[in-house]
Amino acid sequence: MARTGNEIVIAMVGALGTDLEAVQTAIEKALVEVDYVHHTIRLSSLVTEVPGYTPSEQCNSDFYDEKINALMDSGSDIRAHLGGDALARLAILKIRDIRETTNKEKSLGSTFEGSSTPLDRTAYIIRSLKHPKEVEFLRSIYGDSFFLFSAYCPKKVRIQQLANVIRESRHKHRADEFEAIALKLL
Repeated sequence: MARTGNEIVIAMVGALGTDLEAVQTAIEKALVEVDYVHHTIRLSSLVTEVPGYTPSEQCNSDFYDEKINALMDSGSDIRAHLGGDALARLAILKIRDIRETTNKEKSLGSTFEGSSTPLDRTAYIIRSLKHPKEVEFLRSIYGDSFFLFSAYCPKKVRIQQLANVIRESRHKHRADEFEAIALKLL
């Protein structure tokens, strides 16, 4: 007999340079152990989907520092114009898209349930909230099915990790050359 369970929304919060990938991997592993399917929604990827908003071309830069700076600026600009919860609202639209696609695939000719029907044993992992209004909004929509994970990392470690990612994106050998850029991004 198949197990049943609620649809849940997990949001992640962490300062730039924090290894949210490790946190997400641990969450995903735990979800798999309890037979949950998971989908990841990155708020940074949604800035290019805001109707009427044209993000900087640097949002697609191969250089991580340029890309992340442009994405942060775009997120701030969108929140300033549309409200602090704007990207959380876009995440909900993405959840509806996932529901609709999955329900359509499951229906195969039977009654189609659409985008408002929650999916059984499904988790949506939202990365990464940056504004308290996003948390408030998601909590108001999902209630007890909303979980917030916050990750902490000391500033020095975040600078080193960020400098290393920048180094890799620029195909250089020494991460310490990029610590000043990393610090400026923080």
